[in-house]
Amino acid sequence: MLALAGRRELGFFYNVSGPQHFGIGKRRGSASQHTLDMFVGELRQARERGDLRADIDIEAVAGLLIGAIREAGIDASREPATASRNLTAFRQLLLAVAGR
Repeated sequence: MLALAGRRELGFFYNVSGPQHFGIGKRRGSASQHTLDMFVGELRQARERGDLRADIDIEAVAGLLIGAIREAGIDASREPATASRNLTAFRQLLLAVAGR
């Protein structure tokens, strides 16, 4: 995603307004919900393997990780050189969540 966001010829990376802005009442659009579900599933599998701290609130952490990725994408769209730094920082964040 960071490589894609850093390609200025494709346009800038923006957060798309979800259905909450149109009165539908859902918290997230279908793509956002799918992304959240995938993160939750991966974190649950990591916990089952013993690769994740047992005290982690999986749903909350998944949402925060997605937000971190979104911010990294916005940074990369503004300044492509930040992509590598943010990717390294995201890996560090994942290791911290894993308790390493």
